Amino acid sequence: MSAHSLTPPVRPRGPLQDIRVIITRPARQAAGIAQALDALGATSIIFPAIVILPPSERTALDAAHASLQRYDIAIFI
Repeated sequence: MSAHSLTPPVRPRGPLQDIRVIITRPARQAAGIAQALDALGATSIIFPAIVILPPSERTALDAAHASLQRYDIAIFI
């Protein structure tokens, strides 16, 4: 007997079984995280909340990078 085309795929059992995880990383970065979570039994939902693009003008970025030692903390996304 064949499965109906609307039958959800059988997911591997694991510690995250029956857990749904929304991944808000940029689309091109989400696939690896989704695969790792799916392998643990989770259902991953990729919903990119941000898009990371190169700066349109690098002068301010280059100046900040050159003086990182002046900062107490730097956060990279």
